[in-house]
Amino acid sequence: MIRWPTRALKASVGLHVVTGLTSLGWMTDPPGFAQNPIHFDDDHDVEKIVAGGGPQVVNTVGLTVGDVPDAAAQELGGGLSSINYPVFFDIYGEDRSTALNIGDDIVGILQGAVLSTSRYIPLYDFSLTPAPPASSALLTDQTCEARLIEAKWASGTQQAEWRRRWRIVTFTATVYFVGGTGDTS
Repeated sequence: MIRWPTRALKASVGLHVVTGLTSLGWMTDPPGFAQNPIHFDDDHDVEKIVAGGGPQVVNTVGLTVGDVPDAAAQELGGGLSSINYPVFFDIYGEDRSTALNIGDDIVGILQGAVLSTSRYIPLYDFSLTPAPPASSALLTDQTCEARLIEAKWASGTQQAEWRRRWRIVTFTATVYFVGGTGDTS
């Protein structure tokens, strides 16, 4: 039973993608494919950045989980077998080409076409010590599939310069409960 399933999902997805980007050479200094290494932001606030109008740090990959679906049936032991979470990666590249390539690699990682042969993302309980994946915190009663993966340019690209280098990768993280009642409250 996980107390904060959305936090566990977000941390697990972040770990999965950062591990993939690191293996591909994006997170090293100097990076293999750009002038600047990627900065991963798992506490990403798009509205604050857009409203503030300030410059964005180049080669930032921000992770956001959208509106959390109603899980009342799951929490009450209703036997819910899966739940969908909208997930977003905002990519602010040092140029359009870099943003495109980072986005394409994230899509490949999520599709299981890069570094893996699976669209499934391991889910961990991050409340345990030591932190995953070093601990045995792998959740065995749940699994997550990356579905409906899409990459696109942000709208409003005629405004600030950094907006022309803003790529968005969206997908649905479908968490399947493979054992018990599916209760992760």
